[in-house]
Amino acid sequence: GNLDGDIERQDDLVDLIDEKTSATETKQNLLINSSFAIWQRVANTIDIESRERTSNLVTLETEKPHGYQTGDKVQITNMGNGSYDEPSGTIIARIDDTHFSYTNTGSDEANTTELSGVCLLQDRVSMVCADGDFFADRWFTLNESGEVIATAGDGAKLTATASGKVTIMQIVPHRYLEQYIGSELSLSIDIKSSDTPKAKLALLSWEGDADEPTHDAISSWNSIGTDPTLVTDWTYESISDETTLSSDYETIKLEGVEISEDSKNIALMLIIEDLGADEYIIINNTQIIEHSSIVPYKRRYYADELINCLQFYKKSYSLLDPPYLKTDEGKASFAASFGISNGNVIGTIHFPEMYKTPSVELISAADPPINDYWAVSTGVNVGVSTDYENANSFTVINDSGFSISTSSVGGHFVLDSEI
Repeated sequence: GNLDGDIERQDDLVDLIDEKTSATETKQNLLINSSFAIWQRVANTIDIESRERTSNLVTLETEKPHGYQTGDKVQITNMGNGSYDEPSGTIIARIDDTHFSYTNTGSDEANTTELSGVCLLQDRVSMVCADGDFFADRWFTLNESGEVIATAGDGAKLTATASGKVTIMQIVPHRYLEQYIGSELSLSIDIKSSDTPKAKLALLSWEGDADEPTHDAISSWNSIGTDPTLVTDWTYESISDETTLSSDYETIKLEGVEISEDSKNIALMLIIEDLGADEYIIINNTQIIEHSSIVPYKRRYYADELINCLQFYKKSYSLLDPPYLKTDEGKASFAASFGISNGNVIGTIHFPEMYKTPSVELISAADPPINDYWAVSTGVNVGVSTDYENANSFTVINDSGFSISTSSVGGHFVLDSEI
């Protein structure tokens, strides 16, 4: 109905709703993977430090906090003593941050240093992030002390393994930013926590060479209550007031931030203080838009988000498969003939164009997989390298020559064009 017969007020309200709706529909979110939907980088392995077995109960010590919970199904591979292997996965019981146990028949053995074993979650949905590690695609953490356990779900859950400051960052590519230099940007993030840590949201500007930003943006963490000091060429364009978190989602935002003409890249940085060991935050719905104020978050379709992520990181095997789960599925394969010479071209792989020429890692599909090797059809690994790399193709070179008769040679690849 009409508000006190004042048509002008009603019209103003309609205009405001229309403006916000239009902004939501048309404003480009400069962040990629803004709802943490893509986790293809999640496939890390955890090295095993030592092993022992008593009355068919195995206890493993991991090199760093493993992030596993009682009831997780964990794969154990490439142990020095193969009887400990559980390549199909086994249910484990958590002991502490670096120890877990599982049932496995065999001879008793006192604690023994393990030099070759690894472990990982089956269909892994979490990973251990040291300082500077990526978790969800395009997002990485900077940690004052210890590691952070990143878990996929509704957004991203980050659990601290030690007390200290934690930040998350995403750097916006220059090509995405250049049309907005001199404009006003607004940013926001939804966040909640298991406890009551303090959070700030910052917009950073990089004034070094375009798309060559230092990922380790912090030179000094400083004391609680003091913002971290940034390294050369990174500056704070703006930083929000401190917010005390709770178990309910809260939107932290910065509005109307004008970007310096000298900026070559910008980054969103979330700063968390007073997050204790085993406490966590859950983050979701991030955005940086060209607008004087923040508008309701609009989620992209998964397919659109994936296409954007694949500009910066892609691989030939399944998005969630770790390296030790590589099989022949999805691998590249080329015909070969007897006695192919060292230095010959094996073949060229083409792919949708990436942001820039990527670094290329070639990996065999064998168990265990080996870097810089592919396998011939009989299963023997042969050395390979790449040449003629560009943003949409690379060529595979035979580094060792084939001394056996084979019909094909092939393996997996990982491409990284992260800025």
